[in-house]
Amino acid sequence: MKYYGTDFSENHKELNRLLSAKDKIEEAKSLYLILHGQLHESRVYGSESNEFDALIQGLTQKMAAVMPTKKDVTILWSLWHITRIEDAVMNLLIAGEQQVFDRTWAERLKTDVTDTGNAMNDEEILSLSKEVPLNELLAYRAAVGERTREIVSALTQNDLKRKPSVREGERLLSEGVLLPCEDSVWLKDFWMGKTISGLLLMPGSREPLLHLNDCARLKTVIYNNKI
Repeated sequence: MKYYGTDFSENHKELNRLLSAKDKIEEAKSLYLILHGQLHESRVYGSESNEFDALIQGLTQKMAAVMPTKKDVTILWSLWHITRIEDAVMNLLIAGEQQVFDRTWAERLKTDVTDTGNAMNDEEILSLSKEVPLNELLAYRAAVGERTREIVSALTQNDLKRKPSVREGERLLSEGVLLPCEDSVWLKDFWMGKTISGLLLMPGSREPLLHLNDCARLKTVIYNNKI
């Protein structure tokens, strides 16, 4: 069963349709923000408690850093991964502005890591998961979510058709979002080949859903096995 149920998938299909339409920008933005609200803590939207709240309820630093098997990642790595991607894609590629992540956030998160974590091996995943404070990561995620709301609210119909500029794509590497290795840099070509509409769909909404499903599964495994 999907963590966010069938409603998310059906609404995501509708979002795809609205983003492809010629005059449905306001409806598309409204639906996107509804879906986005399901992928963040309720405090980002000032709404009632949601499934993300339930996911992190009772989650400790130790639990978030556990990798049950070598086939798994950790909950903390997954949250880091989707948050760094949202920050970079929304701010660098869609808005053409500065990331939320800066020196101050790096200090709060207690890590020298700046990339999405795609190229990390198990040892690096575990290291990141032990050094990054879960509460600070959740605070960073909330800040990214709030910024995304602002960016999406300001989009116009014409914005949806354009692709990121070469300069915006270059910032993915120069600002450390991606690393100059095969397991990381491929994302640059993948994202740069998409329109803004495409980025809103993937990774903008579908990507975090998949990883949050993994987090829910990992939390269940950790609880059941008392890891």
